[in-house]
Amino acid sequence: MTTKRNPATNLKHAKAVTDFGHLHYVPVLKPKAGELWALEQTTLAQQKCITPLFEIHRENGKTVTQHAAKVMANIKNAWEDRPIFLDTQLFELAGSADSNAASIIFQAASAENLAFVPATSLNRSQQYQAIIANHTQRGVMIRLGPADFYSLSSLQAQLAALLLQVGVSVSRADILLDYGAVANSATQIQAIQNHINSLPNLSGWRTVTVAGGAFPSSLVAQPAHQWLGVPRE
Repeated sequence: MTTKRNPATNLKHAKAVTDFGHLHYVPVLKPKAGELWALEQTTLAQQKCITPLFEIHRENGKTVTQHAAKVMANIKNAWEDRPIFLDTQLFELAGSADSNAASIIFQAASAENLAFVPATSLNRSQQYQAIIANHTQRGVMIRLGPADFYSLSSLQAQLAALLLQVGVSVSRADILLDYGAVANSATQIQAIQNHINSLPNLSGWRTVTVAGGAFPSSLVAQPAHQWLGVPRE
């Protein structure tokens, strides 16, 4: 992941994002035991260079309220009051992000006094964006994918409309260019360059982050309880 910070932006109003540079790391994580343990092992110097994006997942057998309270307490225990991004897109209702679940999750985060920035994207419902607007004291993260760049005029209009709806200026908004699982790195690099160069208001956003990853198709043949290095292709 790579990040950019607008040097003209004063972040003192928001205990929300750290002073991003090109080496800043925004890991996209599920707040499960292993991920939280890994964050706990980081040094103070490393923590200053990390702002996790937590994707809150469902848990069978628990209500949203019960699950949200437990997860937020676990995040607080592992990461204390350091800045985080928070996304509830994995909670879906009728194929779209569940605005009611989002409200419960963000309220649980507020109850733990987490320094969170809520994440959204262009295709979420009006109800969902209204929930986001209630929790933008520290700004907002906007997740964009390759499909959002098919029409640049539409992208510019949609971004402007979303910022207006959630009540956040460009300078208080963080952009995440999300490429998911990367299959062909050479092709992806060219796409990333094109998308960054065509992003509206490039110099105005508080931060711009590029995210993508890969994982072995199977771990069956690998020994357990060992650290293993996997060479990049």
